[in-house]
Amino acid sequence: MAEVKDFSSDVPSENLLEGVAIRLDGVVFKCLGQMNVLDMSELAAAAITPGLADAAEAAGIYQTLALAFGEEEFARLQAHRREHKTPSETIMGILQYVNEVVQANAERITQRPTRPSSSSPGGPEGKEDLPARSISLSKQTVTDVDPDRPVKTPKPRAPRNGVRSGSGTNRRTG
Repeated sequence: MAEVKDFSSDVPSENLLEGVAIRLDGVVFKCLGQMNVLDMSELAAAAITPGLADAAEAAGIYQTLALAFGEEEFARLQAHRREHKTPSETIMGILQYVNEVVQANAERITQRPTRPSSSSPGGPEGKEDLPARSISLSKQTVTDVDPDRPVKTPKPRAPRNGVRSGSGTNRRTG
């Protein structure tokens, strides 16, 4: 007979988004939903499935944010987004922030990385290093929800190899 190990769903678990919030146009939205590692794994698997249609990818974005913010807070975020015509770039910035927090907290809880290590040195680890931020790509601003925890805004990089960036195609300069 095969060895069987018992598990229970009736155990306390840590919410990967506890205490996380964003500020969008001066309005704070708290991540009141519950998201676990399996939720994120399911969404990641859908994202890498060959032949996944754009509609399915968009549904994954919607589902991630709905799980993260919870039903009522997500409805409030949706109403705000519609009223203020929040650009897609800002929504993607919010999604990226939520994903980064979930990943960092999953790594902290499991005490192992969720992706291969980078060859470049990382910064300090831990939940205390994950401030809640407001990200506006259209205004190019990053604002802390908790003003006692400042955000270090990286300085723009100089162009490399004489290539300048901007709208349109890149061109070589002098």
